[in-house]
Amino acid sequence: MPEVKNWGSLFAYGLKLFIVLLIYAIPVMILVIALVGSVILVMIPYLPQLISQLTNSSQLTTIPNTMMGLIGAAIFGVVIIILVALIIWLIEARAVVRFARTKSIGEAFNFGEIFSRIGKIGAGSYIVALIIQAIIVFVILLILELIPVIGFILVLIVTPVIMLFQARFLSLLHDSVAVETQGPA
Repeated sequence: MPEVKNWGSLFAYGLKLFIVLLIYAIPVMILVIALVGSVILVMIPYLPQLISQLTNSSQLTTIPNTMMGLIGAAIFGVVIIILVALIIWLIEARAVVRFARTKSIGEAFNFGEIFSRIGKIGAGSYIVALIIQAIIVFVILLILELIPVIGFILVLIVTPVIMLFQARFLSLLHDSVAVETQGPA
């Protein structure tokens, strides 16, 4: 392993990357807050009735139609949040590489170049590659978590290695197509 130098600049780049990831997470956070807030606002009038049913019997005898509609709307909201999160994840994977290569927060939001690179890689190939990578990471972490007692410790040890694997994978995916111009990659 190479010796790590310039701790200060590495920390600054890490902080900038955190800001980039936080900005990309804002739409999902807004949707989650809106969903949870609306569910709470709709449930408030029914809370006394639900609490009284739960304390007086072993199960709910009736669920108001409004509550059934609320459950359906909440499930629909969760599906929308998952779809938005997946789309952002696909874009964010390219943005992280752009940021790492240019060290510019602005380039992490250069959507024209991000979508251009995804187009050069091939949208289908790009999505399949990211999904396969995510499945591999999920399976490795799941297997480690299933090991009694030391599984959690193993996950803590292996996670940095997995993160390096993911970063290298994204970099290789980025470099898998020839760059036509000499501008920032």
